[in-house]
Amino acid sequence: MLTNLGVFTPVALMPGLEGEFLAPFAVTILYATVFSLWVTLSLIPSMAARLTGGAGGVSPAGRMLTGWWMWLFDGFQDLFMYIVSRTLRRPVITLIFFTALTLGAFVLGAGLQMEALPASDDGSITVSMKFSNNASLESTAGKTLRIENFIRSLPEARFFEHVVSSVGGTETDQSLFKSLITVQMKDVPSSPDRPETKAVADKIRDYLRTQSGVEFSVLAESRTFGPDPIEIQVRGEDFLTLGDIAEKIRVEGERIPGVENLSLSTETGRTELRLVPVRWRLAQLGMDISGAARTVRGYLNGNTAGTFREGGSEFDIKVRVDPSMTGDIYAIGHLPVMTRYGAVALEEIADMEWSSSPTEIRRIERERAVEVTGYNRDVPLEKVLTDIQAMLDDMELPPGCRTRLAGEAEDMEQTAGVMGTAILLAVAVTFLVIASILESFSYALIILLSVPMSAIGVVPLMMATGANLSILAMTGMIMLVGLAVNNAIVVVDYAEILRRGRGLPPESAIEEACGVRFKSIVMGVSTSVVSFMPLAMAEGLGSEFRWPIAAVAIGGLVSGGLLALLAVPAAYKIYWSARSFLSGSADLQSEPRFGIPR
Repeated sequence: MLTNLGVFTPVALMPGLEGEFLAPFAVTILYATVFSLWVTLSLIPSMAARLTGGAGGVSPAGRMLTGWWMWLFDGFQDLFMYIVSRTLRRPVITLIFFTALTLGAFVLGAGLQMEALPASDDGSITVSMKFSNNASLESTAGKTLRIENFIRSLPEARFFEHVVSSVGGTETDQSLFKSLITVQMKDVPSSPDRPETKAVADKIRDYLRTQSGVEFSVLAESRTFGPDPIEIQVRGEDFLTLGDIAEKIRVEGERIPGVENLSLSTETGRTELRLVPVRWRLAQLGMDISGAARTVRGYLNGNTAGTFREGGSEFDIKVRVDPSMTGDIYAIGHLPVMTRYGAVALEEIADMEWSSSPTEIRRIERERAVEVTGYNRDVPLEKVLTDIQAMLDDMELPPGCRTRLAGEAEDMEQTAGVMGTAILLAVAVTFLVIASILESFSYALIILLSVPMSAIGVVPLMMATGANLSILAMTGMIMLVGLAVNNAIVVVDYAEILRRGRGLPPESAIEEACGVRFKSIVMGVSTSVVSFMPLAMAEGLGSEFRWPIAAVAIGGLVSGGLLALLAVPAAYKIYWSARSFLSGSADLQSEPRFGIPR
């Protein structure tokens, strides 16, 4: 109980996104632990005494119903205790064996892929489309309606809750040539024969590939937390150069297996006419840049000459030239500009250049930047990011330009650091709690062997279930620190009771402790594993967030129970053999911890 409190108290106080995500989970466990401890020490003993009336033994009906099970369990316990006795005869070999298994598990664990949070299939499909930047609102709406009609005509349309389209981009990215279609499918329990969301998205994706003049991305995964999984920042000063590099990254990146829906955060806008003032000519005519700009602005937009007031309302009075004189963009250079020496043509004081400009100017850490964003599919994100980084390293960039991976790559790095610190803190707190309970740092180290050795069960089960190393799996590891040591604590503590209270040799004490505590350990592990099975077998919305915790907990609990009965007793015997050898005495019995044996 105290180990659980020591492990989850730091988690409940964890800062950042990880703390917001894990704090409710940790607080729930803390409250449950405290109240279960109160019930165990007060309510359960009183109810047991009341119901049994102090009578011992099993009733005839109970023996008939459970006799076959007890016969099987006793046989299993005899077999297991035979294995325990054999391992205690060769404790060094036993410990080397489990150490080798642990190292092998860590080697296998190096192949686990990392991700901040798993993608969740909530039945939503988001289709983002981008047409020619010269497209009008009517043209974008017409093309979007045609694509929406195709989606509604799919055979899977009977599983759709709704199909909603919007034209003009999103709230954060408004453009006339962008549109968005959102498809929400029915939940799995209400439609058990509903096809996978990705299968429907593939059909939409195949249709959009046949349409010309449209760039699209079809997302069939819900990523509630964090940025895009793939985000590549291209930084520099010249936007045109950054755009060219970003486009090259997009083309090369789409060839990497598992990468899809790569898009640029900034597109080239419509062609525009730029007026570049000729400074030496303006100086000759006694003008400055601001005066020339006011004149041009007045031609195109008009100048405010005053205010008209009527009935408490005010209206600006705009003075504009005849629209026929400014309607032709190619005739703008002939517009007159007044100087102290008379009127001159606009083209005499400014050079006219045709160019394209970006639709937006984005800065990151005060640097101009263009972002390439996308998603991964069917390939772990860590492998995709590794391949992208290799592509970026091989790419030659102009001077002053640089690239870096951001987005979920940064989240994964931050998550690994925060959760790693939390796991180390949990181990440290658990060590101090065990040392205070058993009044021995040596016993605390022996018991903590079960924490890293739990990887023997955790890693293979994660690989078998396809779980990645995410914040959820690391949460299960933090929880496992408090759970894995509980079985070892009861074995070592009871061995010390036998050694100090009854004067048994350490080897006999630890072997008898394994036999006495065997049933309680099996019961504890079995009930815990059964309680995690609903999480491991859950389906439907949000199941991707639950089963990684269950996979880590089940694998760790099973391996922790075995370690408490095999590896920890071997380490206990080695400790006492080494202590006997160093002290030069074959018998190191101590007085009982209390006045009477326990």
